[in-house]
Amino acid sequence: MAHHTYSTDCIVLGDSVQGESNRFLVLFTRDLGLVHAVGKNLRGENSKLRYHLQNYTYAHVSLVRGKEVWRITGAHAYTNVYGALQGSRGKQLIAARVCSLLSRLLQGEEADPILFDMVVRGVNFLEETSLDTELIRDFEYMFVIRILARLGYVGDQEEFEPLLKESPFSLELLQLVATRRAKALSAINKALEASGL
Repeated sequence: MAHHTYSTDCIVLGDSVQGESNRFLVLFTRDLGLVHAVGKNLRGENSKLRYHLQNYTYAHVSLVRGKEVWRITGAHAYTNVYGALQGSRGKQLIAARVCSLLSRLLQGEEADPILFDMVVRGVNFLEETSLDTELIRDFEYMFVIRILARLGYVGDQEEFEPLLKESPFSLELLQLVATRRAKALSAINKALEASGL
């Protein structure tokens, strides 16, 4: 019986070891939502896919649905976000925390291309824009509020309406965050508390 192959962009949110050479990956995909997939022999030295599926990698993957889990049949990395941010520990921490947040908040295989594209745009902005320590903090607030609002965890959005529009991330918006830092942090904490995280 032939299996249908699904091809989609994804972000590798995390992984765990399965057996001697396999890895069990948590993927946030553009077209399938949150997917847990097995990568055969990804830990093997001769694996061609090994370097395309490291944690925090933005990649294009091919997946086949098995009886119990998805299997990865192909992958091509666009960039490893963590590696691309190597010059800034603060930016690396944001990437890691955002991936952790997504892996906890996303509920199963429900596609949300708007959220996916927003996350990719946020990561691109982080990679391409020079930010000092305060701006890095403000960016994280804005990024997390946008994610939480998209997932329905931010109640009163009027205060943050300019930040939540599908406008590109920008230094101008970060200056707006700076005037609402305390309220932004409070909204994030309330949303995380409501989510049970």
